[in-house]
Amino acid sequence: MKRFPRSLDKEEKAIIDSIKKGEWKPVEDIETFRSLLMKANPKPAKKKAISLRVSEDDLAILKLEAHKRGVKYQTLINSLLHQFALGHLKI
Repeated sequence: MKRFPRSLDKEEKAIIDSIKKGEWKPVEDIETFRSLLMKANPKPAKKKAISLRVSEDDLAILKLEAHKRGVKYQTLINSLLHQFALGHLKI
């Protein structure tokens, strides 16, 4: 993996620290997780395609983290955006 061309900001460092502490856990049983999601929101929101420019380094990290969790990187990005929209992630 490439070295970072820039230093990490406060939030990025906090995310990496959180991962290193083991606070992020992969979903063990994806089918149970999906069924719980469907019960919580049986009618998923409509999706809108967007175009977004992301640094190659950030994208590589996102793809790696998505792979570790067994999800597609677009799914991980969508999840992070959703958590931010709900106020669970702060900038």
